[in-house]
Amino acid sequence: MKRALSLALVVLAVSSFAQEDGRLGKSNAQIVKMGRTGWYNLYTKKMGESTMAMVSAESLYADARSEANDRLLKTKSAGLQKAVPQFRKVMQSALNDAISIGTAMTGGGTMWNVTSASTAADVEDIVFGMLQPSARPKRDGATKLAVSERLSGLAAEVKAAAKEIDSNRQSSNMSAKAASQAVVELRKSFARLEALPISEADKALARATVLGVLRMGD
Repeated sequence: MKRALSLALVVLAVSSFAQEDGRLGKSNAQIVKMGRTGWYNLYTKKMGESTMAMVSAESLYADARSEANDRLLKTKSAGLQKAVPQFRKVMQSALNDAISIGTAMTGGGTMWNVTSASTAADVEDIVFGMLQPSARPKRDGATKLAVSERLSGLAAEVKAAAKEIDSNRQSSNMSAKAASQAVVELRKSFARLEALPISEADKALARATVLGVLRMGD
């Protein structure tokens, strides 16, 4: 509950920060046209590279890309129109759990706010690739075996670190019990991902995105 409240406050603060500054005079369509890197560089050049600015830059891009994806999705098949919302839901759940585990294992820190925003942008980039395969992100994916190997030892790692996790509870808002439950839920999310009617290439990118978050907590 505390962890959820903390993330909600961060989102509210970022939203206020972004609304106060706006989009540097850019429309969502212009942000998308600039591309993620171009937009990020422009935004942080103007607003600095504070945690709040980095989170805002990534969040604004994710919102813009999501809006463009939604317009494009309306022109696609009924099957894809059903699969994309399911994919977003599965990824949101998986990433929230991965971030919770990482937060618990590291004792918290503002880097997890940036991670939350950047992975939201990652998801929308993957969705764009689902809608337009030629735009699929050019980064390495991950196999089902890589996921299985990482999950196999994760519960034990959390259990071994239980005392330390609980000792950092005030700063991380995460208990060892909550972290252990997050591992259980993450396993379920990966299973739901594998059941989705999307390409193996898109699943590989999704797996890699979540595993990347887990590596940050190692």
